[in-house]
Amino acid sequence: MQYIKLSYLAIVQCFLSGKKTFIKDVLSSRWYNGVMQYLKGALEISERVQNHKNVLVKCYDGKDKSAVLSALAQIILNPFYRTFNGFSVLV
Repeated sequence: MQYIKLSYLAIVQCFLSGKKTFIKDVLSSRWYNGVMQYLKGALEISERVQNHKNVLVKCYDGKDKSAVLSALAQIILNPFYRTFNGFSVLV
């Protein structure tokens, strides 16, 4: 989660800087890599649930990673929340 927070701060700096190198700066923040790792984890959880396997989500760093992974997996598993209308209900 710390990685995501640092990447988020880098993204905010990209927006605030107003530089012409915005896209390059966003890519160098590696924010996408962190998001991709969360999505991969959520996809793995949802695949196991769909295959009727028990899943225990426990992250040892004491951060909110478990909650994020569980919430994303629930969105992936629920067909309504995968739509624009469903996601807008959540947001």
